[in-house]
Amino acid sequence: LTFFAASNSSCASSTTAGPDDLPPMLNQGAYGGGNYDDRPAVSKMALEAGGTPSRFRQVDPSAQGGNNDEVPAGATGRQAYPPGGDEGGGGGMPPPGVGGGGGGGGGSAGVDADEAPPPEGYNGDLPPPEQLHPSVEKDAGPVVEAFGEYTAKCLYSKNWMHREAALLKIEEQVNAGEVGAGGEQSRELFRTLCQTLGRLFKDKVANVFASSCKVLTAAVRSMGAALGPREVHGCVASLVPQLLEKMGDAHARVRDAASEAVRELAASELALVAALLLKAVRSQSAWRVVLGRLGILLELIPQHGLAKQGDHNGLTLESVMEFAAKAFESPNGDVRSTAVKVTLECCAIAGRAVEKYLPKNLKPAIREIIDEGLGKEPGAGPPAAASAVAPAAAARQPKGSASTKPTPTKAKATPTKADSKKAAAAAAPPAVPTPASLKAEVAAREKELGKEHPDVAVALTDLAALHSEDENFEAAQPLYERALHIQEKGLGAEHQDTVQTLTDLAICHLDQGHNDVGRPLLERALVLQENALGSNHADVTAIRDVLQSLDADAEEDEDGA
Repeated sequence: LTFFAASNSSCASSTTAGPDDLPPMLNQGAYGGGNYDDRPAVSKMALEAGGTPSRFRQVDPSAQGGNNDEVPAGATGRQAYPPGGDEGGGGGMPPPGVGGGGGGGGGSAGVDADEAPPPEGYNGDLPPPEQLHPSVEKDAGPVVEAFGEYTAKCLYSKNWMHREAALLKIEEQVNAGEVGAGGEQSRELFRTLCQTLGRLFKDKVANVFASSCKVLTAAVRSMGAALGPREVHGCVASLVPQLLEKMGDAHARVRDAASEAVRELAASELALVAALLLKAVRSQSAWRVVLGRLGILLELIPQHGLAKQGDHNGLTLESVMEFAAKAFESPNGDVRSTAVKVTLECCAIAGRAVEKYLPKNLKPAIREIIDEGLGKEPGAGPPAAASAVAPAAAARQPKGSASTKPTPTKAKATPTKADSKKAAAAAAPPAVPTPASLKAEVAAREKELGKEHPDVAVALTDLAALHSEDENFEAAQPLYERALHIQEKGLGAEHQDTVQTLTDLAICHLDQGHNDVGRPLLERALVLQENALGSNHADVTAIRDVLQSLDADAEEDEDGA
């Protein structure tokens, strides 16, 4: 009884009662002259006020002699909404009529608009998205007009599951041809989509980025033919550089999603990606970016061949070899190996014409492999047959094809066993990484290179990213920490690989709720990235967006308190 009285006294002194303020259920004893078990569980303050507070469940089974355990659990406390989201509703609650109501004052005080079921196609288990903040209402306007208010709320939600759900719904609608009625309406819709995806491509959540890629490729595939190449190029041009940048991301799923999107865009229209794919990178130290582009070239060259010199809509021998030649000097072995494979594909089409683009200081081991691809014996001159057919092979066109897609006719001598192995390795589909396979890769690199080698750090970050994708952050954190230690010691604190791992470690801490650790790391990464890439780079903007989101969450917590 003493405990019960203290509990009620605490409730009475509080300015607002919450669901945890209910007194404990007593098995025996009288309360107010009756059996306590037969009465609804309310605080002493509520009893003195004359009943159950209205903000508790409106239909409380315990008040009717039922059992609360027989009904779904529901939150009873005050819900948090972004500043400005309570216009017309008063008291921090959502405004009546949101989600389909007409003018102001049309909602009933007993009906919460957020309790309305989501539109068809959305997961009903997700909580309702928060209201659109006034600061984004203007940008969200075209999205509301094109896809509805609920989808717009989800796309601008702080909950990544809402953003992913909205993207999945949009992809479904685009694939089914349910959006855009042709003409100007389709053009405006496509522009709205691309503008929205430009923001979502900066999302740090891999699921959201992957879904954004699928929406883009679905829109180009379904709407591109009707819109025409000029309209598609104009809208997609600003997105392709972001995709190419993400092909070098430390997260395996992000890399795979970006690469697949580039492949699909190239399949729709090679000109969408050709020129940007071969654009020189700032530094070969950003090896993941270079490796991702070389991997795409390795697939596109056999499919599309080599275009004539000066054709900016295709892959010319000159532009491909200039890009590959710079990669020969990369500090990463995988980059150098893939650059050699790309060169061999060019040899298969253009023959000896490749030689004029090879660096004079090319490493002997690389030169030997390329000579084998050209059918040359060590120390021997070039075969006359290969020399004669090379110019013709480079310009030969398949029947009925456009001038930008010449036939990838083989002009080299009979392939050697080494060439056959390289071709088989390049053609084989990439194996799906698993924790076991990546752990084995870490062990193999440690044995071959030593435990402090930067390539070991690369394998560690790949394994950590896989754990993060599975939300196993406790397993990912020590891997990121070890990789960061190796890179800071071997590459330096300002190296791009080091800063990327620092960013990933910060996000890993934030995902676990360790904001006091993750935020300082992310702020440090922001300074380093701004110094290296500039304030307008996509990676810098993405980090800045995460920090701003943390600030907004902190402000909401203060307002709620």
